[in-house]
Amino acid sequence: MPDGLALEGVLTRLVPTSEDDLDLLAAWFATPDFVEHWGGAPKSREEVAEKYVGRRRSRVESFLVLAHGTPVGYAQYWHAGRAEGGIAPRRP
Repeated sequence: MPDGLALEGVLTRLVPTSEDDLDLLAAWFATPDFVEHWGGAPKSREEVAEKYVGRRRSRVESFLVLAHGTPVGYAQYWHAGRAEGGIAPRRP
């Protein structure tokens, strides 16, 4: 979990995922209650490594959510254009 790229909040901190997080993420994505919100089917370790560890595409960022230094969740965001439901900035 590289410290330099973290997003700091009041109660939580988001840190980019890395290969060091694969065991944790693979366990989470193998749990039915967790994957209920990620397509409903448990993911294999290989799928997790490919899709949820590190920067899988230049426009997608994956994060662990930490509370008091303890991993409590997973989040991701992507840069989307209007065609993908995103909001484009207004041009002067």
